[in-house]
Amino acid sequence: MKKVLIVDDNPQNLYMLEIMLLSNNYEIRKAVNGKEALEQARAERPDLVITDILMPVMDGFSLCRELKKDTDLKNIPLIFYTATYTDPRDEEFAMSLGADRFLVKPMDPSEMLTAIREVLQASERILRPIPPEQPENETYYKSYSETLVRKLEEKMLQLEQVNKRQTALYQASCEMVRQHAPREMIQMVLRTIVETAGYQKANYFEYDLMENRLRLTSSSGFAQEPEIIYGGQLEFKLGEELGLVGTVAQTLQVINIPDTKSDPRWIVLDESINSALFVPVVYEKHLIGVMALYSHEKDAFGLDDAQNITALTNSLAVAIENNEKESQLEKQLRKVSALHTIDMTINSNLDLRSALKAILKISVEQLSADAADVVLFNPYSLTFDFAAGYGLRPTWSTRRKKENG
Repeated sequence: MKKVLIVDDNPQNLYMLEIMLLSNNYEIRKAVNGKEALEQARAERPDLVITDILMPVMDGFSLCRELKKDTDLKNIPLIFYTATYTDPRDEEFAMSLGADRFLVKPMDPSEMLTAIREVLQASERILRPIPPEQPENETYYKSYSETLVRKLEEKMLQLEQVNKRQTALYQASCEMVRQHAPREMIQMVLRTIVETAGYQKANYFEYDLMENRLRLTSSSGFAQEPEIIYGGQLEFKLGEELGLVGTVAQTLQVINIPDTKSDPRWIVLDESINSALFVPVVYEKHLIGVMALYSHEKDAFGLDDAQNITALTNSLAVAIENNEKESQLEKQLRKVSALHTIDMTINSNLDLRSALKAILKISVEQLSADAADVVLFNPYSLTFDFAAGYGLRPTWSTRRKKENG
């Protein structure tokens, strides 16, 4: 069993690499920085080192240089596995230090495993020539410093974007409290996602429990409204795989599509979309809808994006549910008030027509009806006679009397 030393200061990255390699019969050793990795390599020689670049104490470049300077460790193959937004000069510098591969996160697990097998096989067939040891001179330190500074600048830009997005999403969560209509809340959230958080396009699909379907009801970031452009094509049955919305709704699981062109479930309605993130909007396992984010770039959404949008949709679900509860409470209070008014009217008015008219007025208002009337059965003439009405045209009562006369 091949021994692989993985080096990364991010516990999540370490965990994901560990799970992938363990499930493919590799023995794992872990380190959180270059210094710790170097100590472990000297104590127990690994068959392969996979390392990130930016780490505290000792970075990946320094780790690679130290390994290649060590007589006992210089033949250990090394793979750099670093984050997106890399410069071609980073790879050039890494390979000049003696690295075997330079891989960029995120990467498909199968491609990653293939690269690992190739590197290990190559190291078994013939030892990779080690570049001549670079003197501790100005040229090396200049390249090293420039590369690290560039990586740090890229990292800072990423952190700024993450902070900007988290702040915007937090503000959107707070803003939900001030909104009352669910549609307004949803549109505000989508607008914040696109205009403030920096995501490119977003849709919301509302779940219809009676019809067991999801329909596009809100969107942001599109030149024209998608529901107008695509019509019924943006309507999905619960559990329907094609389009992915129905699948997310049924499983209540987030789905991240790094490359829409290679996913058979994707419906190509917009050629510019290359990746997508689908997040269910759920309240206590009760489906409310599905939120979808789209990007023109491949692999645009990471684990942080999924977590941030999930947190936002959870807040949205709570806000929608609270709004529904408030609406139901208001309706109940209005009904109680109406019943009380009717009771008072009947008890305080001896005139039947006046009492009936007052009752009809309250009924029309409560039911949002246009008009109402009461007809009473006359046992002597065996007819129904108009007794009272509210909201009727002036000639209505006269006509009813003639009809019943």
